[in-house]
Amino acid sequence: MDSKSESSESNNKKGEEIIAEIKRLLGKIFLSKATLDRLEYDKLVEFYDNKYPTKTLRYFGTEVKMKTSIKRLGIHVCDYIHVTQSMREWVERKELIFDKPVNMENVWSHIWKVYAEFTKYTRYKKDIDLFGVNEQWLSNMSQFYITSGNRWVGDCENFALFCAGLIEASGVPRGLYRVTAGNTKLGGHATLTAYDPSKEMWVQLETTATMPSEISETNPIYINTVWFSFDGYKAFTNKRIEQVEVRDNA
Repeated sequence: MDSKSESSESNNKKGEEIIAEIKRLLGKIFLSKATLDRLEYDKLVEFYDNKYPTKTLRYFGTEVKMKTSIKRLGIHVCDYIHVTQSMREWVERKELIFDKPVNMENVWSHIWKVYAEFTKYTRYKKDIDLFGVNEQWLSNMSQFYITSGNRWVGDCENFALFCAGLIEASGVPRGLYRVTAGNTKLGGHATLTAYDPSKEMWVQLETTATMPSEISETNPIYINTVWFSFDGYKAFTNKRIEQVEVRDNA
């Protein structure tokens, strides 16, 4: 190959690289609004995924009767936010399927919609009255079938886990809603928290309420000291967990 041919081939290659770069830049400029909204959403999720250390947190309050012994199970807290077929069918019957473009406003609106519907079907009852123990986490599969009349029966963490599972079952992408546990003026508590884009902050949605309500800092049930939070994928805390029921396995 002579030098003239080599020069021509080199120029063609540079031309192709320039065209490819122009297309890449134009693609960025002309991204659809839906794509830009999703990028913004994912960026915020990434920020909160990295804001606090991730931990492997296990709940040791569930026991299984074996043939010759009682085994205490160390269940990862994230495993409690699972979706069952019955939950999928419930959100379909209630027309709560998330079918909008993913952006902060649409996600927030839908989280509130599922949460508001959920509160219509709950009746608070302490674990000691239901199970004879002070603390008993339930799987979402079990919670679905523990009812009184036409209402689900349980306490704070069971409702928080179940509501989060229903939100996931509806198709809401992960990242901007979590179960959060911590201390209040009345003692330990767990509930649903979600990101409200109008306030640009996370807010507490009270899952033990019979009417949907956003809890303010003046409410005695407001979580003023967070112990940990989690969704179905990750658990987060910057504290050392010393509870009997929940242990830090990191």
